[in-house]
Amino acid sequence: MKKSFLLQCLLVLTGSVLIGQNNVQLTINHKLGENDFELLAPSKNNMGHDFKVDRLQYYISEMSIIDDAGNEIFIDDLWILVNADQVTNVDLGNHNISNVESIRFGIGVNEEVNHGDPSLYPSSHPLAPQSPSMHWGWASGYRFIALEGNGGSNYNQLFQLHGLGDSNYSIREVTVPSKEENGQINIEIDADYTKLLDNISVNSGVIVHGENLQAKTCLQNFKFVFKPTDLTSSYEDFVDFESFNAFPNPIKNGLLKIDYQLKNADLKYQVSLSDIHGRQLQSFGLQNSQLNFDFDNYLPGVYILNILKEGQVVLTKKIIRI
Repeated sequence: MKKSFLLQCLLVLTGSVLIGQNNVQLTINHKLGENDFELLAPSKNNMGHDFKVDRLQYYISEMSIIDDAGNEIFIDDLWILVNADQVTNVDLGNHNISNVESIRFGIGVNEEVNHGDPSLYPSSHPLAPQSPSMHWGWASGYRFIALEGNGGSNYNQLFQLHGLGDSNYSIREVTVPSKEENGQINIEIDADYTKLLDNISVNSGVIVHGENLQAKTCLQNFKFVFKPTDLTSSYEDFVDFESFNAFPNPIKNGLLKIDYQLKNADLKYQVSLSDIHGRQLQSFGLQNSQLNFDFDNYLPGVYILNILKEGQVVLTKKIIRI
């Protein structure tokens, strides 16, 4: 009788755990501007330089999901080798989460793994030897990105940017409001790869394999690449932005960094930080490509970041101070 009662208790507990579990799927929509990515599709960078891409691969690692309460769920042992000419759907597993606020991930291979032996992985693993190669050698580690193609008015100038190096590893965060539906949470982000060549001249060709120069710039440009798929449809006026990221969130102390890029430098936007009661704490006009909000003197809790255009709020983001 005791065994039967214990078994019933276990079944109830197991059932309650399973009920809270939802499967999370990530989709990356590969884009060139407003168009779907295609190899050898004519494109332009922000300098007006023409280019066509015939190879684009990059690594994502250290993925985590942030829920609407500011809890961060880390996805263990996940590395993604993104091929821009292939569909990228990633199963992030089952988690006790119902509402997603944002996702975080590293561009490249995290340092703890970057200098390992690729031959130790099964052939199907993203970190196993690839063809063409995505590994530079034991000392330097993996190519974080391999971007190749042709530029110039006649597309007759070769460019190759292979970026690597632990110092170039960076964490990106994308706000992706997503809710559970029938046990499933679908996260969709757009990746506009024209941004990778921002401020990089491809008219006369450029070949850089390494940690510096244009290869470094290309990796840094990832901060402009990602946005939630429904950003422009959800926030009509927010289409003036090429990108907008606020990180880290949640924040423990120090600076909340705002990275953004406006399509037109003459556009007038303002960013304000308020407490949960609506009292404005800090406010700045958007004039540079980065702003910092100092959180050292703020108590743990929920704060509201508002983006305003002509006095009207066009985007609201919840910031968690832990």
